Amino acid sequence: MSPIRNNSNNRMYANTNKQDLAEHLFAVGYIASKIISVSVPEDEKLCESTYYGGALHDIGKVEPVYSKWVSDNLSKSFLEIPEDGEHINKQSLFEKHPRHNEISFLLFVLQARSDKINQENLERIKHAIFWHHAKPIRKADFQDAATIFSMLLKNIGENELNNLFILSSDIVDNVNSIADDYGYPNRLPDFHRTQDKVPFASLDGMKLPEYKQYSKRSSFLDYRRTILKNAKNSLIRSSVISADRIVSALKNEELSWFIKNKSLHKLVENIFSHKSNIREHIENCIKGFEARYPFNNRNVLQSEAAGKLSLSGNISVLNGPAGCGKTKIALEWAKLTNADKIVWVCPRIHVCMGLLNDLSSNDYLPGISIEINTGEFKYLIKNGKKQQIEHSEQFSGDIVITTVDQIINTITTHNHVTSLNQFMNSHVIFDEFHELINLPGINLLFMELIECKKLKGKYAHTLLVSATPHYLFVKDVLDIDCEDVIGIESFNSNPYRIQFVEYDESAHDDLNPFYSKPLKDTFVISNTATTAQISFIMNHKNENSLLLHSKFLKKDRDNLFDKVYQNFCYGGTKKYDVVRSGPIIQASLNISCSAMISEFTTAENFLQRLGRLDRFGESTAENIYIYAAPEGILKGGQKSRCARFLNSQNCFGSAVRWYQFIKNRITNKSVTIKELYEIYNEFYQDKSSNEIIQEDLLMSFNTGIELINTKILDPVSFPETKKVKIKIKKYSLRGENRFVQMAVCSAASLQSIEYKNDYAVSEEDNADFLTAPMHVICGNGDSRKNLLTFMAKKHHNIKGTKKSYNDNSLLNNARKQTEPIYLSYTPEDLNKINSAPHPNSIYYVMSDTQPVGYLDISKISGKGD
Repeated sequence: MSPIRNNSNNRMYANTNKQDLAEHLFAVGYIASKIISVSVPEDEKLCESTYYGGALHDIGKVEPVYSKWVSDNLSKSFLEIPEDGEHINKQSLFEKHPRHNEISFLLFVLQARSDKINQENLERIKHAIFWHHAKPIRKADFQDAATIFSMLLKNIGENELNNLFILSSDIVDNVNSIADDYGYPNRLPDFHRTQDKVPFASLDGMKLPEYKQYSKRSSFLDYRRTILKNAKNSLIRSSVISADRIVSALKNEELSWFIKNKSLHKLVENIFSHKSNIREHIENCIKGFEARYPFNNRNVLQSEAAGKLSLSGNISVLNGPAGCGKTKIALEWAKLTNADKIVWVCPRIHVCMGLLNDLSSNDYLPGISIEINTGEFKYLIKNGKKQQIEHSEQFSGDIVITTVDQIINTITTHNHVTSLNQFMNSHVIFDEFHELINLPGINLLFMELIECKKLKGKYAHTLLVSATPHYLFVKDVLDIDCEDVIGIESFNSNPYRIQFVEYDESAHDDLNPFYSKPLKDTFVISNTATTAQISFIMNHKNENSLLLHSKFLKKDRDNLFDKVYQNFCYGGTKKYDVVRSGPIIQASLNISCSAMISEFTTAENFLQRLGRLDRFGESTAENIYIYAAPEGILKGGQKSRCARFLNSQNCFGSAVRWYQFIKNRITNKSVTIKELYEIYNEFYQDKSSNEIIQEDLLMSFNTGIELINTKILDPVSFPETKKVKIKIKKYSLRGENRFVQMAVCSAASLQSIEYKNDYAVSEEDNADFLTAPMHVICGNGDSRKNLLTFMAKKHHNIKGTKKSYNDNSLLNNARKQTEPIYLSYTPEDLNKINSAPHPNSIYYVMSDTQPVGYLDISKISGKGD
């Protein structure tokens, strides 16, 4: 069988736009190497590996099945190449035939004379070639290199295999010839032309490149090495995919022109061409503060901190207590380090929204384009005008405010991978970064992003911001020098009295500080929303209070956030006396109270919560902070709800140690914020404390490894015929949520519950939505509490739908807003089948004054744990 060529001229095409394969390969390799040389300057080996990966990424397109498919589908006019490239999407074919990226990988490991490439770079090249496309969904994955080879050989035969080796060798020679003519110094390694030179035995036991190469480690140093390896893989892959998309978008004549005229570098310049007058706007912002507050020492100290940060290392850390003006300092740092674009990364959406309100206000930067880019919101604001943005326009703002989840997508997915270039070549601010440290999986990927930026050396332009920077993590995990941690002291010198209280967690009366009636102007902050909800139901008739947490309909949550802010902000309305809240209130909300009750927690949460107490320094009396711990927890007791929660967060030991540490230093005396932060610094200098913190942190990392290996699936591509709009990702490091529906009930008190014939979300227009974690839906592992099973048995009779015999299909369908899991039913619907509600049904609870949010009804009745 003779080799199948693309046409009578024996040209090999890269795609149906008739791009010459050798030209396509050289252009992708060249542009990819230029992209990474901008992102990671002065690393010649990484640049060389990127060129190899780019210039060999499509070498597998010489194989006859793909070659014939291209020949049969040559476009008569220029068409747009799909984002994930061109593939033979016939299901029956790619089930048993390797895709071109898999064949490219195979040809490289078999034919490349790579003895001059060191092992680390060799593995990176393999990774880039194999993963420059997402893998197809197959009934049975190809498990190793030998499987790819056997499938290929079976489909094309022995004779064609030998022709394949000849063709690939010829293409490599052509690419090297183009590189010589272009004056580009890198040459691809020669390829073996005949089977007698090919090391087939090397395929035995050869695994395919792992997308993420994480495994459990016993030391921070080992984790840093693993993270560096993954960071370099991510950067090379991003550069190759970006280059491939740029080149594939050209007409074949355009590509030939760019090569002939040695102008490929102009295509790279377009990626990094963002110019703005952001520094001028920041300068005006700073002058505005100085004009409003002339001769103010606060402005002087803020500028001093920004100046020190601008002169510190590659990755700088701003350690600023609550109310010190961290946002203003971060902006001045960006100006001093010549920013044209800022990517501002927040741990949660509500932090993003608070920051957006600040930066777009007249006091800050109203004249520049500020983009909000989260899973929920994607739009630009400039001069007070809001403008929606398309997918292709994302990350185009002068300032992009986004969540860490969106940035992590650049290293865990295929669709968002090219945004990593924007991240690498922007000034980056990680706000409230301490919140990421104990989030399993997310912490490791955050570390990978930091490692990517560290590779830029003095051009990293990255700032980590927090009032509680977790010094052990900064020093021993991120390997950031203590000299690069720049602090600014609090401007609040008022006295604080910490009252340490131990209480009976089972008591729902005045003996429990979370259920007793607090003083006016108090925040009551518990570790879970449930405690806040029950205490609110108990007390809302006797106090003028608000309830805030995350388990609301979006419209209710937004409304309550606004009420809390308007009431407790600087110069607020003071219409309400008390806020009962879960942890959601503790960071980045610019609000203040006069007294606080906080549940037993970590050092970071302790101080973040305290940052809302007399935040504006206006108190004329001693500020009271009640720090409450369940009885027995300090002796190591882990049966309480609080202990179970902290264990689930991998921070129980650290929390116990902090409580003991601070109590020994300040019992029966008032302290200032400055003194509290000094104690926090001492905590991280204490050897025994560090041992406990390190143990918790390694536990979190190891938990994260399990999540990454099970939840961060290899990027996959769907067949073109499968047009399914997915609303929720199937897997998530933060927890797997699904859309849910629930009936409404009214709780005037714990003893007065009335079930309504309404659902929380309209069943007609789905204007709003609710989501809940899968573990809650499925009863937290207790079959008696499994609401999914209850729905599977009852729903088809209640709603007249087709019965589902597969719980997994119900969960999968609930990724779409139109097919939620029902966690409870109205009395009217239950009457249709003469059924009582499930004893652990979850209802959307309303009180006389505001929504309470969704809650297990057994918790209200006192029958839940």
